[in-house]
Amino acid sequence: MTSTFVPYRDQTDGSLRIRMTVAYPMRADDVVAILASAHRDKTPDELPLLRYTDAVHVIRTELIERGGKAPLQWRTTVERTAGAARADALEKWAREEVRRNFPALSTSN
Repeated sequence: MTSTFVPYRDQTDGSLRIRMTVAYPMRADDVVAILASAHRDKTPDELPLLRYTDAVHVIRTELIERGGKAPLQWRTTVERTAGAARADALEKWAREEVRRNFPALSTSN
């Protein structure tokens, strides 16, 4: 993991703040889990076909909103509420989206 710190002045009150960017290397399985987590409330028929920019936006938003390990533990929640078949369909969709949008990643990582 790498971090960068950038000091800046807040425009509203002039106080000094630090913007921190954290880069964390993700494997394909991590990206699959994050996409599945973000769409955990959708039925298989409602799952979108994502463009690359959409996929990146979904990943960033899910990590910011849920953070921590919550996005990586999506399967338990889906299986409990909707069943294993829906969880399997969601994972299959997410793996296909990773394959299409991030071809350099291998889901065997």
